[in-house]
Amino acid sequence: MKTTVTFITDVKEKDGMRSYPPYVTSYSSQGFNIKGIRVFGSVAILPTIFYHWRIKRPEDVTPESLALFTIMEPPVEIVVIGTGDKLFRLDPEIQTHMRKKHNILLEVQDTANATATFNFLLEETRLVGAVLIPPKSANHER
Repeated sequence: MKTTVTFITDVKEKDGMRSYPPYVTSYSSQGFNIKGIRVFGSVAILPTIFYHWRIKRPEDVTPESLALFTIMEPPVEIVVIGTGDKLFRLDPEIQTHMRKKHNILLEVQDTANATATFNFLLEETRLVGAVLIPPKSANHER
């Protein structure tokens, strides 16, 4: 059996997909499909690129885990956080830190709603980012 690895930055343009924003086209309990690329596990998405995110549980979200969004130029306005199957309320200090220190709003939702919200804001050409944790109950791709 042969295994191959494709780095996200090495993907060649396929039917012009490279020029489209990183919409989340589907997700499952294993990860996300973004621009035709399967990302296993959690993902951090910026307006033009996306990365594997090492956070596996919403309890592990911290200002440090969201630092990627604080160094963007131009800065993102909103970060949509998908917390898995259910809405998980983040520590209010995380929201306060991101809003007051970096002028970034956090929108926290379950992952199903967070993906829809992110795609909608992206379609409106807003400067939006997302961090999404796959829901455990999504056994098939949605």
